[in-house]
Amino acid sequence: GKNYVFAAIAPAVTGASYSYENENYTLGEITIDATPEKQIDYMTADVKKDVQSTSGTVSFTFNHIASKIDFNFQPKIADAGAWQSDVKIDIKKITLSGVHTKNSYNSSIWSTSNTPGNFVKEGASGGVYGTTTYENSTVTPLEDQFSWLVVPQNDTNASDRKLTITFDLYTKDADGKYNVKNLENKEASVDVATNWEANNHYTYTVYIGTDVLGTDPYITFDVAKVEGWDTEGNSSDLDVSTSN
Repeated sequence: GKNYVFAAIAPAVTGASYSYENENYTLGEITIDATPEKQIDYMTADVKKDVQSTSGTVSFTFNHIASKIDFNFQPKIADAGAWQSDVKIDIKKITLSGVHTKNSYNSSIWSTSNTPGNFVKEGASGGVYGTTTYENSTVTPLEDQFSWLVVPQNDTNASDRKLTITFDLYTKDADGKYNVKNLENKEASVDVATNWEANNHYTYTVYIGTDVLGTDPYITFDVAKVEGWDTEGNSSDLDVSTSN
């Protein structure tokens, strides 16, 4: 004949609790960094109030207290810096720097973050992690390759966040093969100023344009062959007439 209040946290966290008096969750200090064992999706449930003892099963709706971010990569095909010819971009490494990784979740809010760290993903042994192409006017993006859970943070307390990618860039040779390496281990960076709020999923599309190539990237000169100029050619007079 009694009514009950239910709260829930997932997964189980040492020291986590819910205050029925103050109606808030506490998870204490949490670290979310790029290592797999710390990529944990912490969740709290909507509190169930006035549940009668005869109600049977209690169902919870959980909310993420972390933020999720995804990065998709593809060649730029519009506006300034768009590719005019086929190109292949091998992405070898991505670094998301200046990200706060440790925080405390008390009274159902996040406290101010502290020392930032780096999130890094790269190909095995310095190799290629993924490839994106612009070919025959069609873009094949590199999608869902770079995804992380992060501590919620805003640009005020995490103003140095930056995305840096390392990549090789190829164009086609006379046989239509991507054998012309224009860039190797090229780095390009962009600031990330978005506020990351709890229970939100952010998807960024990173457009890589021709500006990564620099000035006149396709024009190169080399002396292929030098030989003596020892053959005397025939000469003749030329009579060039003029007229009004």
